[in-house]
Amino acid sequence: MSLLERSSLSFLVQGQATSKGSMSGFALERPDGSVGVRVVDKTKGLHGWTTAIKWSGKLEMRRQRLELFAGPVTLKVLFVFARPKKPKNRDHHVVKPDLDKLLRAVNDALTGIVWVDDNQVVEIAAAKRYVRDDGVGDFVGASITVESLT
Repeated sequence: MSLLERSSLSFLVQGQATSKGSMSGFALERPDGSVGVRVVDKTKGLHGWTTAIKWSGKLEMRRQRLELFAGPVTLKVLFVFARPKKPKNRDHHVVKPDLDKLLRAVNDALTGIVWVDDNQVVEIAAAKRYVRDDGVGDFVGASITVESLT
């Protein structure tokens, strides 16, 4: 099945959602003697989270026999977090990680897996919340949907 026959992709990613946030840079000397800068993300757990996103996206792309989305797309993401014993706000996840930084991790992880480049994302709908009180049918992680606009 090609992209033209199917215009959307939905999949779940289980695990602790982690943001792509603050970057640190440090100088390094290259073998030829020139100086460069290495930039790394300081967020713990980011590599594991982005790997889970990539594998989940890749598996669903293969399962549906889809090719990379090449045109404009919309992205919908619901991040679900474990409910702490004493949440600051019972109804809303109003603590870190920030929603925009969570999305940055998803956008970068899906580049080359679901779409060619994250600049193709022209519309985003995103939310973060806690697992429901009853926990029925819920999980910790993210629900991701990508829809082609062409």
